[in-house]
Amino acid sequence: MVIDFYIYNIHEVIVWENIWRALVSEGVDAAFIIEPPDINTAYGSMPVKENGYSNQRNQNIVPLVDNMTFHAIVAYLQKNNLTCITRGRYNADAVITTQGVGWLHRYKSLKMRTMYGVAATRESYGHGNVNIGFDCVFVHGPYSQSNIARWLPPENIFLSGFPKYSPYFRNEYDPKEWETQIGIDANRKTIAYIPTWANNSSIDVSISSLIDLSEKYNVICKPHHNNIRFEYERINTLMEITAIKVIQNTKSIVPFLSVSDLVITDVRSGAFTEAFLMDRPVIGMSINIDDSEILPEVFSASKLCCQSDTLVDIVDVSLENDEYISGRSIMRNMLFSDFNGNDDKITAHCIMQYVNRQSVDVYGYHNVSRDSKESVLFSGKERLEKAEECITLMRFEEAKEILTRILEEEPNNVNALNDLAVIDIQEGNYTGAAARLESILSIDPENEIAIENKNYLDTILRSSVQANDNKRWDCFIPFNIPKK
Repeated sequence: MVIDFYIYNIHEVIVWENIWRALVSEGVDAAFIIEPPDINTAYGSMPVKENGYSNQRNQNIVPLVDNMTFHAIVAYLQKNNLTCITRGRYNADAVITTQGVGWLHRYKSLKMRTMYGVAATRESYGHGNVNIGFDCVFVHGPYSQSNIARWLPPENIFLSGFPKYSPYFRNEYDPKEWETQIGIDANRKTIAYIPTWANNSSIDVSISSLIDLSEKYNVICKPHHNNIRFEYERINTLMEITAIKVIQNTKSIVPFLSVSDLVITDVRSGAFTEAFLMDRPVIGMSINIDDSEILPEVFSASKLCCQSDTLVDIVDVSLENDEYISGRSIMRNMLFSDFNGNDDKITAHCIMQYVNRQSVDVYGYHNVSRDSKESVLFSGKERLEKAEECITLMRFEEAKEILTRILEEEPNNVNALNDLAVIDIQEGNYTGAAARLESILSIDPENEIAIENKNYLDTILRSSVQANDNKRWDCFIPFNIPKK
């Protein structure tokens, strides 16, 4: 059995390392795939510093693997004796990501997604339409399982806990060793500050309070990997404060949580809910979030801080009297499962079991329930929106895969046909676009979108000049796409 883990950042290695070891122990040929920048498919958004580090997923799209990132990941994998391959094995039995299925478009095999954390908000990336297109998804706990059931049949969602924490719950790590490595003063209590990135981060407004806290507590900080990649100036400001230990070389969050007496993090950060998993008192910074966006159970599990000038007092009170023990327990059991250290083995077993029960034909299609009546439940507006988002990001292969599945179930879905025509035009396949548009107009002769697209295509063909990049975005399509 051949399994690829397609990575773009070291934090994914931390998420998967224990699963990889469990698979290898079972004789599986598992490897971490880090493709070089010229062929790597990982793209993402970069925050706009001039606009308060605002971040929109469909704007400021940049490659996520540059030369420095590529070499850093390879070095980390080699140092930790993890199998590293720099070209995807596209005929592997399965490929795994934490992100969207579009990055895996070269693979002809089963596509799987694992979560890398869970949010404490009502709407979150990990529970959204990012799950569309996968054969199966592995989730941390029952709350995620029920949310992702909007996108996949329930039998393709595996409750597998949080394998990153398996060695900790098996008591294989000694927090005292980490305290020594970090340089913690044993005579003081320790506060771990673990911010998130972009406009959801509290870094800029929390610095003065962190300085005050460092006068009587150990204050250690683990930056988000995107703080380091996209907004290093914010970390530099923290690093200039000698009383605060900003630690970049320890990639895992587990040591920070294990040595802390209290955690300060942003409500939108995965570190917030992972503090519940580790049963650590946690203060959620809610600077840029409304209470209505937060899960109601959170308010019984953590003190929230929306004004940084009150942070010091909240920390003092929280360390003196922990009022949220029972609330944390409720959140822990809601968001996570399997606290006995077997999550890595459970996940590996589920991966192997799923691969073994699938049969893949020569065309790469999988005999799973996507062809059953149940799959119709997941083929409506949400999948169309996901496809159109992919077109906006120029992730055409991912969009085509989603649209093709819709048409398998609804052959006369004119919106899906229009979207495929748009892709054809974007890719210069004018013959294919014309055929699709004629098909739409045979179904719905007055379809305004198809008429506009056909008129635009006729203009291109009359001029006999392929549209340039700017002109191509003028194509009228059934959703709003920003012009370049």
